[in-house]
Order: sequence, then structure tokens, then C-alpha cells
Amino acid sequence: MDDAPFWLREWHGQTTIHPLGLAALGVTVILVLSLPRRYMLWPVIAIGCFVATAQRIVVFNMDWTLLRLTLLAAALRCVMLYASPSTRPRWRPIDTWLALWLACGVAFYVLREPSMSALNNRLGWAFDYAAGYAVVRFAVRTWDDLKSLCLAVTAIAVPVSLAFINEHMTRYNIFHIFGGVREITWIRDGRLRCQGAFAHPILAGTYWAVLLPLIASQFWAREKTRRLLAALGVACAVIVVATCSSSTPVMSVLMGAFAGGMVLLRHWLRWILLGFACLLVFLHLSMQAPVWHLISRIDIVGGSTGWHRYNLFDQWIRNFDNWALMGTSSTHTWDARPVTDITNQYVLEAIRGGLLTLIMFIGMITATFMAVGRAAKATDRAGMKPEFAMVWAIGAAMFVHVVTFFGVSYFGQIILLLVAVPALAACVDELTSHRGRAAAIGARTRMSPHAAHARRA
Repeated sequence: MDDAPFWLREWHGQTTIHPLGLAALGVTVILVLSLPRRYMLWPVIAIGCFVATAQRIVVFNMDWTLLRLTLLAAALRCVMLYASPSTRPRWRPIDTWLALWLACGVAFYVLREPSMSALNNRLGWAFDYAAGYAVVRFAVRTWDDLKSLCLAVTAIAVPVSLAFINEHMTRYNIFHIFGGVREITWIRDGRLRCQGAFAHPILAGTYWAVLLPLIASQFWAREKTRRLLAALGVACAVIVVATCSSSTPVMSVLMGAFAGGMVLLRHWLRWILLGFACLLVFLHLSMQAPVWHLISRIDIVGGSTGWHRYNLFDQWIRNFDNWALMGTSSTHTWDARPVTDITNQYVLEAIRGGLLTLIMFIGMITATFMAVGRAAKATDRAGMKPEFAMVWAIGAAMFVHVVTFFGVSYFGQIILLLVAVPALAACVDELTSHRGRAAAIGARTRMSPHAAHARRA
């Protein structure tokens, strides 16, 4: 992530507004506040994909990126929707873990760095995640809402891929007018690393690697049109990942495909996970280096910094006492060479908020997989094939996050996806918990849940 310091140094703390960015913000806010609830996520995703996060307004030393301003409008819409019981989400375990994670992340950071700038920083961080999570929870209230979200991602993937193709062919990034991205595309080891409007090529590829399972889930839709759109969306997402020329997104795509393929072995998944854990323990005991040294050997497209990622993780474990209580203000003393490029989300959570914050973060991830498991069982038993495919895709997307966290720390537009996937898991968990008895009746009588509801009525 050697581009992050450039991005922060050049654009943080100063108002940067392009007329096109301002126009996009105005249109996006109007759409978020006026569109039907189901579609209010569309403009949020669009502005993140087409406007670089260097576009911002600074008010009282607080940076309001255009994405953050859009999330503010979405949060206001959620407040209005909360007044109606029919659109008000019910509290799920994931909601609790997210709240605890954000609370710990703010509290420990500010206690360690007691200053107004630290408070502003953490409040902005917490707002981005809380607002992004809330807008997904309010926008997805039915299975049709989830299908609409998958359609939105598929539709947006098309123009994004065209922009990346143009950048790869011309080596000119049209989004540089917004700032925060290079005008002339970066080349490493002879390969163009396209990034579009995203904060870094790795994050651009990872963004679409995470969304790829949701797009692919529409192959199991009942409508032929959706299946054709899914094929187009998958192709576009793969194009974006390929033009980024980074090992991490390619690995993320492979892990997403692996997670999707595990649906065939879903009845033995618990035993497979247990066997994998035992394998890691065996490798750790038998290898001369620790098992996480395997990270250093990952290099798919060439030019990878796998050794740095391994060394960061290794030094993080060796310096446990330095960060465990409330995180740490500096990692320079961890190694003979200063450790400054934190390319690991787990390490980042720990050094910002200590061990308890990391536990809450992992707790949210665990709760996400548990919610997906419950929803997958309910939809599978009820014979809801399209819905089951979307639920499994949410689990695959979370698995992509979990693996990718070992190779990159998130900033920029992709932070929305970090909480969007757990939010979707909470949504499907709520949907299946409300209709659990009907689904069970439908499965026993070989009826659809809709027919089971009709019989009970």
C-alpha cells in the first residue's frame, strides 16, 4: 500500500471540490432522499465508484468526503424510515458486535491520544461505518430488495469496467480531475496498475472481488434476463481485477470462487473447517518458520510484497505487549527497519484500539458467518434456490474479506463494503428468522414458503 502516504499527504485536511464532483453530490443527495427505499443504495454505490475520495469539504478541521456527505444524507433517510415499524430493522447479534467494535475503536484511541484531532478522526471513522451499515440494514428489508442491490452492483460494474479498459489502453486515468489518483497510470514490473476513482489499485480490485459473489448469485435467478446480466457483471468485475495487476485482488477472486464452490460440501463444512484448523497447527509445529510465513510466498502476478506482509504480521505478534492494552501510537520500534506500511486489517485494528477492539472486530466477523449459516439452512430446507444462492454469496463475500484482510488494510471507498456484507448477513438472518416456521412447514410438505403461509392463514 505504498500509495497511501501520497494520497493522505496531498489531500487530507483541505477542501477540494471540482464542479463535476459538486454536481454529482447534489444529484446523489437528491436521489438518496427521494428514491424509493429499495433503490437508495444505488447512488451511494455510484458516487463511491466514480468520484475519488480526495473530493471533500473541510469544516472545523473535519474532512467530509463526498461519500461521507452522501452517507449523511442516507443516514437522515434512515431516521425518517425508522418512524415506520414496517421499515424498521429488528436488532440482530451482528448489530451488537458492530456497536461494540465502534465503541471500543473510538474509546481506546482517544484515551491513548487525548486530543480534539484524535476525537474528530475517530468520530469520522465511526460515522462512516455506522452510516454505511445502517443504510444497508434499512434498504434491504425483503428478498426483492436484495435482488435489487445485486442488480445495482451488476449495472454499475459495466461503466466501471469500461473506464478501467480505457485506462489500461491509454494509460490515462480520467478520474484524476477529482484528485487523489494519478493522471498517468502507475507501472510496476512492466504491468499497468489501473485504479480508476479508487484510492489504490489493490483496493479497486478488492472492491470488485468482494462484490463478485453477489453478482454471480444471480445465475440462479428465475428470470433469464437476470442470468444474462449476471454473466455480463461477472465479466466486468473480472476485467477490473485483471487491469489492477495486483496479487491480492486475484487471490481474493480465487478465494471467492473457492467459497462459492464449497456449497457442494456444505453439509460437511464444519468438519472441513476443523480439519483445516488442525492442518494449520500441524504446519506450524512442523515448519522451521511460523505458519504465517506462508504469506511471504504469495506472488501471483509478480512484484508482490509478500515478505513485507509476513514481517508485519510476525512483528505484530512479537510485540504483543506494545499494543495489547490500548493500541500503540508508533510501530517504528517493532523492527530494525521501521514498520510503517500497515497492510493488514487485523493488525490495523489492533494498533488503533488494542486487543479488545480486535476481539470485537473478529466477533462481528464470526457473527456474520453464523447469521449466514442460519439463513442458508432455512432457505435450503425451504427449497428457495435463488434466495439460498444470494445468502451463500454473502458468506462468500465475507470470506473474501477475511482472507484479504491479511494482505491489505482498507481505506477510501472500500470501507463501505467492510460493513455492508455484515449488514446484509443481518438482513437475511432477520428475513429467515421471521419466516422460520413457515419455511419448515413448506419443506416438510414440499410447498413453497408462500404456499405454507397461505395454508396457515
